[in-house]
Amino acid sequence: MELLLLRHGETEWNLTGRMQGLSDTRLTQAGIDQASQALTALPTFSQVWTSPLQRARLTAEAIADSQGTPCRVDERLIERSWGAWEGMLPEDVDQKWPGWREAGRKPDGYEHDESVFRRFLEWRDAVAHDGSAAPLVAVTHGGFMSAVVRVLGGSDSGYKNLEGVWIGDVENRPFIRRHEEFIPNARKLTR
Repeated sequence: MELLLLRHGETEWNLTGRMQGLSDTRLTQAGIDQASQALTALPTFSQVWTSPLQRARLTAEAIADSQGTPCRVDERLIERSWGAWEGMLPEDVDQKWPGWREAGRKPDGYEHDESVFRRFLEWRDAVAHDGSAAPLVAVTHGGFMSAVVRVLGGSDSGYKNLEGVWIGDVENRPFIRRHEEFIPNARKLTR
């Protein structure tokens, strides 16, 4: 099975650098436009899946509608929790928790990579490929994608809006095929 993990369109919190996590933030007009722009660069998908958070769901619905494919929601594709840091700016975190980010420390309630990766595998294993040669897409979040990539041994430097990671599969073992950007001039997610 070949699948694309695709980051949602731009939100207000992306612009300010706030840690979104499970907060259900809205797409900006630019984010809505990004989803439309990406449609010309995206392949045809056999299945369109999405996180339940509206920033991912609205992006996925644009793709599904353009391809005449149902859009399916799965909780396992939701963004990781940032715990006590959720909704905060990096500089506020650094003020309240000096040195934590540099040391790689995380607050209570933060969902670690291994937990996110388990959710990814559970979802992937539950998704029955319909036999089509076309890949499937899961519209999800930068933190979710980063966790999957790191656990699979890839390098992660943050993701732009509508940037994707192609995941292949050999003998039921996922691996990273490549990264791909689907719109020009998107901002990179950095923390």
